Amino acid sequence: MADVCIFVGARPGYMKTWSVYQAFMNRGICPTVVATGQHHDILKQQQAILPMPISEWLIDTQPNVPLAQLYSYIYDAARMFLENDQPQAVFVNGDTTSALAVATAAFHLQIPIAHIESGLRSFNLKSPFPEEFNRISIDAMSTYLFAPTERAAKICLAINPQGKVCVTGNTVIDALRYVLPTLPKDRHCRPYILLDMHRRETSESDMERIVEIILEQTASYDFDIIWPAHPNPKVQAVALKFMQRSMRLVLLRPQPYVNFVRLMRDAELILTDSGGVVEEAITIGTPTLQLRDYTDRQEAIGHQYSWLATTNPDEVERILKIALLYAPSWKARMKDVKNPYGNGDAGDRSVEFFLWGVQRCQLKTQYLSV
Repeated sequence: MADVCIFVGARPGYMKTWSVYQAFMNRGICPTVVATGQHHDILKQQQAILPMPISEWLIDTQPNVPLAQLYSYIYDAARMFLENDQPQAVFVNGDTTSALAVATAAFHLQIPIAHIESGLRSFNLKSPFPEEFNRISIDAMSTYLFAPTERAAKICLAINPQGKVCVTGNTVIDALRYVLPTLPKDRHCRPYILLDMHRRETSESDMERIVEIILEQTASYDFDIIWPAHPNPKVQAVALKFMQRSMRLVLLRPQPYVNFVRLMRDAELILTDSGGVVEEAITIGTPTLQLRDYTDRQEAIGHQYSWLATTNPDEVERILKIALLYAPSWKARMKDVKNPYGNGDAGDRSVEFFLWGVQRCQLKTQYLSV
């Protein structure tokens, strides 16, 4: 079998491709893992937790440039690499600018693309921005589409009727289930709310007001607020304003993956604008409020595992007030719930379907639910 290339970008991308790499290795196939260059040091930390050797770095360090220029850098480097390597297929994941750049380079060279975490949609091109555009484009170019849910699979077929689509679950759950048994069993002494906020579409003023609301609403419950502040300059500017304003607000640097998983596990409630955190929190058993105006995790909303709080401070205040009343019983009710995003075997399902498709190059069955 010809070479398979797995491309990873930032830390979430590493986590989402790790189980796919392991599934290939378990079948005696050693894929080439290529990092696009973001989060160089963070990816090396991840390797100690989720072993996956990186064979190549497209760019040495992530340049501090606008997204369009970053896209150009990664596209050029990916095209040069793929022209020399000529793999049988290129695996990309998610909806990042780096994933779009690599997928476009592969598409231009007519190399089949396998898209991990395909079919997610908010149906608003401005939220999340530019991720919604990125994932629509990657889905349209892909030969193999690994959809987390039945709903996502139907969306994939709508935009790419010729694509080979399989419902696999989300590979981020695979990594989480691998890490959970390694966590210390002891828990934090004081109850707390975990805050995770970094999206581009949330203005700095709204972000600041949301933090104020969280402090005000949680005061009567005597909850701490733990906030691992994202390195995004906007987030850091807001975090600095609150550094000395409340003893209950605990500001942390961005946390290693295992530490963050532990913070999610022990929280009473999570306020997040990350779709991946929403999926992970269901497996862990912690309820979430989504700080987004449009969600791409509708299944979580439908099952009442998560509520949409928006980025409007007034709406956040209204929703949070209700959520805090029910937080203890809500969390108790979420123990051992079935996660609509998979049970930890998405990597195996993806690789099995891919190899089946390679063996049947003229595969007629375009949609498989497993």
